[in-house]
Amino acid sequence: EGHAVDLLGSCEAPLRGTDGLACPTCGWLCAPDSPFRGGGQIQNVDKEPTLKEVETPRCSTVEALCQFLKVPVTRVLKTMVYAAEGHGLIAVVLRADRRVCVEKLRAALQGASIRPASSQELSAVMGDCAGYMGPVGLHASLRLLADYSATGARDAVIGANKRGFHLTGACWG
Repeated sequence: EGHAVDLLGSCEAPLRGTDGLACPTCGWLCAPDSPFRGGGQIQNVDKEPTLKEVETPRCSTVEALCQFLKVPVTRVLKTMVYAAEGHGLIAVVLRADRRVCVEKLRAALQGASIRPASSQELSAVMGDCAGYMGPVGLHASLRLLADYSATGARDAVIGANKRGFHLTGACWG
């Protein structure tokens, strides 16, 4: 379960006034760096992918993972965890070549105060898997939000929520 929302941005600056437009109804923020919905999704139509756990030692960064598996960054989905006042911990999944726009995430959570989850908060619910987080098998207390860049993904690489391992062949839905 989860909701797909636009969470991308190339800067952390507020996107109001001359920096962008905000929808007064839903809070969606549009700016020059906002992607088109559904654009740039991870696709591989040559075969039906199979989810497979692979050992990825010392690959806790996207760069190291891509080099080790010899895959482009556009085939990797990353999961980032934020603490949101009144909402608990929020897991955000998006394509690894993108960045979360905190202002858009805040708008998706009705203006809640947001900060990256601390290592203690993350360890309490997911154990020691920082750098290897993925959207499959998340603790029930984490709310999952997905960026449009992750929806529809096929044959993606994601964290396995286990230190030193990732999953290949991940598909949305």
